[in-house]
Amino acid sequence: MPESVDAEQMNNVNRIVSEAKPLMNDQAVKEIVDQNNEKLIGNGAECIVINKKGNPDLVVAFDYAGIKNIEEQKVQFYWHRIYSVLFPHNFPRFYSVWATEKSSGTIRQKIDSTDKPAQVNYPFGMVRDLCREFNLPLWVDRVSSNFTVGRDGGEYYLDQPTTLRYPNAWNKGKVLEFMQKNGNSEEEKQSVLKYIERLNQIESTKKI
Repeated sequence: MPESVDAEQMNNVNRIVSEAKPLMNDQAVKEIVDQNNEKLIGNGAECIVINKKGNPDLVVAFDYAGIKNIEEQKVQFYWHRIYSVLFPHNFPRFYSVWATEKSSGTIRQKIDSTDKPAQVNYPFGMVRDLCREFNLPLWVDRVSSNFTVGRDGGEYYLDQPTTLRYPNAWNKGKVLEFMQKNGNSEEEKQSVLKYIERLNQIESTKKI
């Protein structure tokens, strides 16, 4: 079963979205989240992240500066699944997304960072280099607050990547060779192929 936000927490999320304003300062965001009985993990100019009730390993991240539609959410989900399979130490795993008239958001893996300066074993620069080699589109906001070093030594990107084009020209051979060298399972290889196909299907319908 896909992960979901329970009714009580979803009501809290919807209230927070209705009360929050774009570019609101951090203290104001925290006050609104606290008033709605949720625990703030972090926030940016467009997104708020809170603990997922009932599962300490997951967080709920939702938009408060413009609600996305379900197609936009699917595109983000597919891309993030691709990136997190290829680079599991640089992207949190997404478990599900939602979009309603009141809110849109994701349920994703919680990344525990270390309080001490950590050695980076999986630098994010490697991700950018490989995506260029694979001809996979990737754009990230390089603001330092969007990155953290996890306890596994991975340099994680905590925001949602923005993709400017679809992967119809991606280098399938190099991607599969990379996954083979990394010991990815056949199921993981098929999942990457599946999500790339779904993205191209979405793009093809837009051109009709």
